[in-house]
Amino acid sequence: ESRIEDIYEDSDRQTPIAFILSKGADPSSIIKRFGKDKGFHMYEKLQPISLGQGQGVRAARLIEQGMVEGHWVLLENCHLARTWMPELEKIIEKLQSRPADDIHADFRLFLTSMPASYFPVSILQNSIKITTEPPRGLKANVLRSLNRVEQEQIDKVPMRENIGKLMMSLCVFHALVQERRKFGPLGWNIAYEFNDSDFDVAIDILSMFMEKAEARPEIPWDSLVFLSGMITYGGRVTDDQDRRLLLTMINKYFADHVLDERFKFSVDETYKMPRSADKQAYLAYVQGFHSTDSPELFGLHANANISYQSQETQKIVQTIIMVMPKAEVGGNAGAVAKIQDMIAQFLSSDAGLPDNIEPAKGHKELFMIQENGLIPSLSTVLLQEIDRFNRLIDRIRESLRQLSSAVQGTTAMSANLDAIFNSLLNNNVPAYWEEISYPSLKPLSSWFNNLLQRIAFINSWLDEGRLSYYWLPGFFFPQGFLTGVLQTHARKLNEPIDKFQFTFKATDFDDQNKATVPPEDGVYISGLFLEGGWWDKKRKAIVDQPPNQRFYKMPYIHFIPKEQSEFRGNVYSCPLYKTLVRAGTLSTTGQSTNFILEVQLPCDKTPEVWICRGVALFCELDD
Repeated sequence: ESRIEDIYEDSDRQTPIAFILSKGADPSSIIKRFGKDKGFHMYEKLQPISLGQGQGVRAARLIEQGMVEGHWVLLENCHLARTWMPELEKIIEKLQSRPADDIHADFRLFLTSMPASYFPVSILQNSIKITTEPPRGLKANVLRSLNRVEQEQIDKVPMRENIGKLMMSLCVFHALVQERRKFGPLGWNIAYEFNDSDFDVAIDILSMFMEKAEARPEIPWDSLVFLSGMITYGGRVTDDQDRRLLLTMINKYFADHVLDERFKFSVDETYKMPRSADKQAYLAYVQGFHSTDSPELFGLHANANISYQSQETQKIVQTIIMVMPKAEVGGNAGAVAKIQDMIAQFLSSDAGLPDNIEPAKGHKELFMIQENGLIPSLSTVLLQEIDRFNRLIDRIRESLRQLSSAVQGTTAMSANLDAIFNSLLNNNVPAYWEEISYPSLKPLSSWFNNLLQRIAFINSWLDEGRLSYYWLPGFFFPQGFLTGVLQTHARKLNEPIDKFQFTFKATDFDDQNKATVPPEDGVYISGLFLEGGWWDKKRKAIVDQPPNQRFYKMPYIHFIPKEQSEFRGNVYSCPLYKTLVRAGTLSTTGQSTNFILEVQLPCDKTPEVWICRGVALFCELDD
């Protein structure tokens, strides 16, 4: 591992130093600290500038000034100034062609950039290149953070031992929020780029408040949590569930109990907090951490390792598929024959794509005009779902027929049909179908079977009228269905819909013991899966998972419209998603493309435990 001191010694006034960034790495603070040690104080002889729109002219002026006056110039985030990169290339060419005596001996040019195809190759060829990778593992991460803390920051605070403990706690918190990324959606819904600058700001905030606190009762915990959790780290967080997790974590590490002599970061005695105000003592303490991190350190169940390993395996498999030679239509008879067989199966009348759904053949009661002059709310939802499914059926059928003609040589093979051909060959859902389909992570074969199940569900609803229970995974737009349930209840009582919200009750019904009669109010919902926890049927509460079991098929849940919540005791607000990705984007309807709603479920521990576990409900798995 190269140190900034060694890099500086190898550099000269005409050779830029280029840092290639990765997620979680930020070398700018290291450069600034080293510059300060060398007497290059910020904005005096060290000139940092973050590139972006309109910053190119200013950056060029700083470089010219730096060459004359001997400044260090730090151009951050070069990847954000794509259109200015050719100009930077010319500036560096002129820099290297000038006589060395015309440039001040102290001048240095630093560049930082994420990997980008448009970054000039000549700059890379004629610069000192350093890749900055964030440390992997809790131990390495905490050591890196601790080395950024100065002993002076501890010594200048009246309660030296307390500030030492809190700085150590912040180091562990910073490491945990970064390392949780390896668990995928179970760790964070979105993989945020927490980096060293977040830690530096949080340390400065902590030092500022602790310098003013003369005694333990005077420590402003709420202010520390708000500034560090909601602003410094929380400023990067865009997902509501992730924000809830972040605040839960920081409330654990920025609280009065951290200063207690018995406090431990884990049940393992190895992680018991030492009593010291000496940075070296904390460094020695961290050296004793285990080399491998238990999921328990992150608040996760041991089964989280299964998610991590599955995720790594999928990456390897996807990489192998990507580098496999692509079959050319007409050049590989075996591939063409395989595709023709698949098309025949998909379009067969027996187990293939069914005919379009016809609302006119539906149960008469579904579309009877009510006293208010409207059809029932759920019937409107049904018609919208039928329209979406028919559009998808039409697109699949038409594209498969066109592809069949193309592989037989009777029509031209377009780029779109070629993409469908390769997707079918790799057992992937074609992007052309996904454009108007529902979110799904399933491979093509499972996806098609799931589509047939969804169509069968819609047809059964259309034929039978009101169902005794509803299979929520069968909907394109579950949020619309749930809104329809609330609207049905509101019309029944002649009240505004905004007055009602759902309460939830897990029933004894399941796929073996199905409900035969619909409830008086609300609906029974089936088909949901629980991850991160287990459901105890006797206690009707979330409990710990058994070993090596990731998912639990939930019993039917009664969604009951009520004016106010009726929950008491330990209740966990469990997010319900469509797919295991969890993260979603806002659609044109104002609803998330993945998140549906929070389902309040009883639990045997405090809700904070299950928040850290990443417990969530899903409509669909990925197999």
